[in-house]
Amino acid sequence: MVAHVYHDVVERLAEHRHGVVATWELIAAGLTHDQIRRLLDSRHWERVGSGVVRRRGSAPTADQRVVAAVLDHGSGAGAAFLTGAHLFGCAGAPLLPIQIVGTVATRRYRTDVGYHRVRRIPDRWMTEVRGIPVVAPEMVAMQLFACSLSESAERRVDVLWSMGRLSGRSIEMFLSDMGRSGRNGVAGLRSYLDARGVDYRPPATGLESRAIQVLREAGIRVERQVDVGCDHAWTGRVDLRVVGLPVVVEVQSNMYHASLINRQADAARRSALEAAGFVWVELWEDDVWGHPWVLAPKVQAGIDACRRRPRVL
Repeated sequence: MVAHVYHDVVERLAEHRHGVVATWELIAAGLTHDQIRRLLDSRHWERVGSGVVRRRGSAPTADQRVVAAVLDHGSGAGAAFLTGAHLFGCAGAPLLPIQIVGTVATRRYRTDVGYHRVRRIPDRWMTEVRGIPVVAPEMVAMQLFACSLSESAERRVDVLWSMGRLSGRSIEMFLSDMGRSGRNGVAGLRSYLDARGVDYRPPATGLESRAIQVLREAGIRVERQVDVGCDHAWTGRVDLRVVGLPVVVEVQSNMYHASLINRQADAARRSALEAAGFVWVELWEDDVWGHPWVLAPKVQAGIDACRRRPRVL
């Protein structure tokens, strides 16, 4: 392979990988060890790992840092755990420290990288995000139950589900394939799916998810995104409705519902629902995150008010 050709190969690979490339990728692309050695001696490249080189002048982004760490752990490695959740769009899941899983034994130790060796990762449970190898969302979901409190893991898996990264069917398939007893996180993910079912509709926002969780812990069961109204007219879709009762719960965010125009729209919707026989309960973002102990009493007060009057379905 002539010099300009193999340089083109390296540039193309590095462009896809945020300016870095692994030597094992170069070997797979047909470069010889002598060509790779000459590349490493070039002033245009620098070594950033035992088997990874970086194009000098490329932007030192967080993505570059992550992909370099992943590539340094071999062809079967992928970003995982909270790093994987971050890459799939879970707000609040930290990208760093970098968490990686792979099948290769290594004695390398880096303070900024947590490496977890596993026996196997079938290709169907690996993917890429922005050029970064990462385990599939279903595997990330399992890992979240292994590294986080159940409450936090449930919220983050709900987010992955609501964004379409995974589904009840795909989790079911993953558990069938990879759900060996004893694997960390499997029991948590299985319980999560059993409690919801494959046709579950996750909350649209983390705010709504947190409110549902607080109410559930207080013994109040709610269903989400329910169409409500009277016999002759549809009034609208509400965030939550207490199961079996005409009590609607609206979870209001400061950003979208505090403005005058939205307050007026909410007031009109509330009047229409109350005219149709529903009890309206309003929960605000500040209380959901800062004062969760007030949520259940507010909803319970609505339930009590409903039960004191003739029931309207």
